[in-house]
Amino acid sequence: MPILLELTYTDGSKENYNIPAEIWRRSYKSVKKLLVLDKELVKVVIDPRWETADVDVENNHYPRRIIPSRIEAFKSLPRTGLKRRDIMHDIKTELKTEEDDN
Repeated sequence: MPILLELTYTDGSKENYNIPAEIWRRSYKSVKKLLVLDKELVKVVIDPRWETADVDVENNHYPRRIIPSRIEAFKSLPRTGLKRRDIMHDIKTELKTEEDDN
């Protein structure tokens, strides 16, 4: 798959840069590419429009960006009325048998 980059410069301008898939012929695990640019870089985003398959999208930004989670954390409300269930007490309590019912 090609490597799609979005380069953001200090003046706020952005440039899209595509590295062809042939770069993976050198090594299938990792590759290096030197970009000689006239302006200073502020941010680099790999595949900004999510055009390629990616298992871990959290490592697509430099500097690293925290992606909001789909799971929300919240505090549970304090219980009122009944006490919390004591599981150890439930385990130690002997169960009634049919003979006890008679």
